[in-house]
Amino acid sequence: MIPPKIPSDPITLAWHRLPGLIYFFKAGDAIKIGVAAVGNGKTPQEAIKRRMRQIQSANHESIELLGVISFSKQHGNMPTFLAETRERELRIRFAASMRFKQHSVGAEWFTASDDLLAYIRENARTPEVFGLPRVIASVASD
Repeated sequence: MIPPKIPSDPITLAWHRLPGLIYFFKAGDAIKIGVAAVGNGKTPQEAIKRRMRQIQSANHESIELLGVISFSKQHGNMPTFLAETRERELRIRFAASMRFKQHSVGAEWFTASDDLLAYIRENARTPEVFGLPRVIASVASD
């Protein structure tokens, strides 16, 4: 894997210096692996809830938060950069389960394989431990 280049422009560099998160959302039998930065005085929980609402509004299935991996200043001076690097490693590791062509829109969605679910269980904090709900949308009843 070629590591991502460290940015030189001030806006991207500032973004990479924020605390970062990798999140795992499930919709049906698909799992989204994504990255969020924690900025603007927000908490990590607020950043995840915001991202969850964005993804839910564009998805017809209920989104479930499976887990979160946090990156803070304890991990170095560019936590979101580290989160992006790890996300890239995960996309390569689970490429056989990728639902869309790599490097295209939708490439962050994977079929919920046993290996991917085991990775999430072993490496991510659960929503409950992180202080978040698993779901935010209510399914309409008949």
